Amino acid sequence: MASSSVNITSEKQKLSELKSVVLHLKEKSFKSIITWKRTKCMVNDLEIFEAIVLSTLTPAYSLSEFHIFLKEQGLTVCMKTRLFSVEFPKSLFLKKIKEKSEKSFIKNMDFMEENQDLIYNTIKRVQLKLERAIKINKQIKLELAKSETKTLNMVEKITCKPNEESFQLIEMLTDS
Repeated sequence: MASSSVNITSEKQKLSELKSVVLHLKEKSFKSIITWKRTKCMVNDLEIFEAIVLSTLTPAYSLSEFHIFLKEQGLTVCMKTRLFSVEFPKSLFLKKIKEKSEKSFIKNMDFMEENQDLIYNTIKRVQLKLERAIKINKQIKLELAKSETKTLNMVEKITCKPNEESFQLIEMLTDS
């Protein structure tokens, strides 16, 4: 039982070491030195690779030490005079893809929340403008009603209550 937990721990440690190696090899600054085809890492100039890439790895490796390290990890390594290639397990790359999709999902959620806030604020502004327009419309209707009432009252006074002025007005209208 104790040996199986030790094996699991050593496997996790191996994967962790391999992940750090892969991340180091995938750095953008090494693109001119290292070519990647899916999970396969290929190097055309071993001297530059050893001088720049392996020397900056933690811990720093010589080319032969790096070759031994990769073989100990159970990886297939092809090393010729000036060429080097190694195939890494797909599992090292799948998590990165999963993390990217999770990050993009979170970004999309944040974007949707921002849009939702913008839409909510726009609706609130439109609602306030509509309420204001309704109040103005009611005020205009009230003023029109008052104006019509005044006009009707004036017409009633002229036609219903004959007095001297209204007779004169009527005579003037009939004379012309």
